[in-house]
Amino acid sequence: MIRWRRLRESLYDPHAYPLVFFLVAFCAGISINVISSLLIASLTQDKKVPTFLVAAAFGVPALIVLILTIPGALRRWTGKKEISAEIRRAHFHKGVIAIASLGKGIDIAEKAIRYHMPRLEKAWLICSEGEGPSSKPFALALKAQLENDLDLKPNVIEVKPLSIKDFENPESVKEVIESIYESMPEHFSEDDIIIDVTGGRKLTSAGAFLAGLPKGRHLEVIYPKPTAAGDRALIADDPIELDISFDVKKVRR
Repeated sequence: MIRWRRLRESLYDPHAYPLVFFLVAFCAGISINVISSLLIASLTQDKKVPTFLVAAAFGVPALIVLILTIPGALRRWTGKKEISAEIRRAHFHKGVIAIASLGKGIDIAEKAIRYHMPRLEKAWLICSEGEGPSSKPFALALKAQLENDLDLKPNVIEVKPLSIKDFENPESVKEVIESIYESMPEHFSEDDIIIDVTGGRKLTSAGAFLAGLPKGRHLEVIYPKPTAAGDRALIADDPIELDISFDVKKVRR
């Protein structure tokens, strides 16, 4: 079921299956050219166009339309919803929402930002602040470090502090992420942003996960891996993107 859905996505998304996307685009281009030629021939020449040429010309576009529309129509007719999940190496995104953890945990947020640098234009660091151990100092230190190392402008990385209590409240975390989507740069779409749910407390990650479930949003996790030296130390691996598909309505407050 997952592969069938990804195959359908490849008809309009080159990231799904690039070879399928370009083959379909190539065949569709040929069909359009043939259809144009047939229309010109039928208007300028007093002869009937062969039926098999008409069928061949219109067959590819018709097949594409059927593949895209029939599964959804069947689900609506039967009342069934397709629920699926898939993991893959994360695509580069223009925007990253990461969670700033205490101590060495900040390495996760750093990895998330550095990984997406080929396309990155904006990053948001959700952190905790207030009395007691907070992650805001680590978030600010990471912001300064990345601005220096990567020659970033000060407005690229934005720190989003929450109280220590709200930092461990899934609903509060979800709300601050919703506010990020509502105030994202004008040339951004929700599809341009990915949420890393790895850092922070479990309840913090739960709130980030909930914010990333609506259709059109993206989630990623980062797993640890051993260092090249082969010792017991661990470092952050490349992000893994979670592709979860089911219907969730976004509630605006």
